[in-house]
Amino acid sequence: MKRVTCIVLSFVMLFAAICGGVSIQTTAAAAKLVRAAVVTEWKGKVLVEKVGGKKPLQVFKKMSINQGDRITTGAKSKVVLQLAGGAEQDVVTIGENSDVSFTELKKDKGVVTRISVWAGSAWLKVKSIAGADDRFELETPTTVMAVRGTQFGVYVHPMAGWSRLTVSAGVVRVYYPYGVADDTLMAGEVSGADRNAAYAIAPASWMKAGGPLLTLGKQDIYPAQSSTFIPVGGSRTGMLALQSYADPKGVAPGDTAIIRAMVEGYTEAQAENKTMLDQWSRSCLNGAIESICSSLYSYSQLGMPNDSKESSLSAEAVKALKERAIHNVQSYLDAVLSMSVRTGVITEGEAANWRQRGGDSQQAGSSSNQEQLRLSIDELKQTAYVAERLQETLPVTVLSEELRDLKDKLMEEGRQREEVQKKLDKEVSKQLVASYLEQLTAKERDQFNERKNQAHTELCENAANVLSCETDEDNPGGSGGAGAGGNGGGIVTPPPETLNVLELKGDSASLQAGKAVLVHAVLKRFQVSPLVGSLELAIEVEGGQLDTKLLDSQSTIYRHGVNGKFKIAHNADHYVISNAIDQWSSTGNLFYYQLLRTKTGAAQLSNDDVLISLPYVAQAGKELKLTIKQLKMYDAEGKAITATAAQKPLIIPIVP
Repeated sequence: MKRVTCIVLSFVMLFAAICGGVSIQTTAAAAKLVRAAVVTEWKGKVLVEKVGGKKPLQVFKKMSINQGDRITTGAKSKVVLQLAGGAEQDVVTIGENSDVSFTELKKDKGVVTRISVWAGSAWLKVKSIAGADDRFELETPTTVMAVRGTQFGVYVHPMAGWSRLTVSAGVVRVYYPYGVADDTLMAGEVSGADRNAAYAIAPASWMKAGGPLLTLGKQDIYPAQSSTFIPVGGSRTGMLALQSYADPKGVAPGDTAIIRAMVEGYTEAQAENKTMLDQWSRSCLNGAIESICSSLYSYSQLGMPNDSKESSLSAEAVKALKERAIHNVQSYLDAVLSMSVRTGVITEGEAANWRQRGGDSQQAGSSSNQEQLRLSIDELKQTAYVAERLQETLPVTVLSEELRDLKDKLMEEGRQREEVQKKLDKEVSKQLVASYLEQLTAKERDQFNERKNQAHTELCENAANVLSCETDEDNPGGSGGAGAGGNGGGIVTPPPETLNVLELKGDSASLQAGKAVLVHAVLKRFQVSPLVGSLELAIEVEGGQLDTKLLDSQSTIYRHGVNGKFKIAHNADHYVISNAIDQWSSTGNLFYYQLLRTKTGAAQLSNDDVLISLPYVAQAGKELKLTIKQLKMYDAEGKAITATAAQKPLIIPIVP
């Protein structure tokens, strides 16, 4: 389990700041040899593994990313980079839960860029491909994409391994392995000079011991189109390529960073699309389907069964195809804008501003009629078919009791090792900082402190949901860092019953002996919505007793998995559709509860979410008193989440 402690991280950042930063300030000669990326914006947990480095580092503004560096992001995190070295700068936005490597960044005869997305999502705006020798390639586990000036995004499913490409402007050429077991030719097969070019950029993983795979596939993806590449096995080891109209929810639905990157490129993308539509009008909209130029012809492939692509259509069908394609290219980004407003990613004002900047080409696009894609029945069927095939790829995982125990044990051992390492790193960092300060003049020390404060502020502002900021008193020596998520040293613990609190709430203000009351464990005053992978809870009762029979027989009512955010398998029949398990025990007056996700990821909880609801029966006496004795919450990686159990018990008077 990799982790970077706040102290060492901050010292690295501060040392870089003292020495003038790590931004790209190359000479003209060096610029001809190396292409690099610069961090312009980041949020959340964003780590970079530098070539030759032993530990990942938290990124910071103006940090340089070079060939061989690898970036990983956590939940609700993002990083935006500008690639320098071409005629113009290209922008790459990496979304949450992503794993991206900068495989090749160089400038020799031409600018060559290869970025590998192994998991998660990325959105790219590529403008600098100008010369014949320039190359910009994006690699996923299933494809290699050759780009020549466009806006597009990719998403790679971390478990199923399929890749999805979505284009909003320009064209992306995609190569992928068929891996067919015979010499049967398939639509889109690469041959001739194009085959040689494809093999030149194909990754080593596509090659077999006896040579390259038998067949490579090729697709050109145009605006408002999406193509999904699903690994298939058996006698055909290769990719199933499914092309359809793009989803207005975006390439990675739910990832606000990627959606915002899409809409921020609205004006330029619409201008580029208008140019393409003008070309259609001049040369591609006369005659039968065979005479339509390749870009428009590709839209005829978005709704037909894969095994029966037709080469000719009726004149009426050709006309309808043209009208739909033109409308959908014009309207796709408007549909994305409207979806983004409805989901709260952008405001109405931002959407109106981008539409206005789009100029005359988008006047019609502002109407509600233009914000909907027009799809034929076959195109709708194709979209549904793609969704069904993707659903089939998702794995179903259920942990046995032994595996759960082993996971808990490994998590605890990992936390203990991290605590020891943090203390060691903290002492080393103190010594490094103290030694460095001794060499500075008074003026230099003032500059050090100023830059220290700037670095500290940047970390706190951009990683508030995963890092807890330290005070200088917690970190003598002035490293000005931020604590990595968890409950390690230096974290500012919120005052009891002030922040990040779990409280008990009863349905009745009072009750009679022998009567039942429903008690809820409720999240309160969380400043950041926690992403929870597992939790533990213990509640003590006085003057009452838990109705265990009711708790077990009506489990979906009481053990509801935070009102459905955890889909609990209450019996064996539920395993296939569930993503969590729970277990409970009641001994004497103490109730103990565990809830654990069995699939990767975590559930995002919010204030007023109810973890569990418990039926208690009052006994004879003055009051029913319930106290939270233990609360532990962990993220998807097993790191502790700062949370506090309410110190004041819930007291419900028992009336005659």
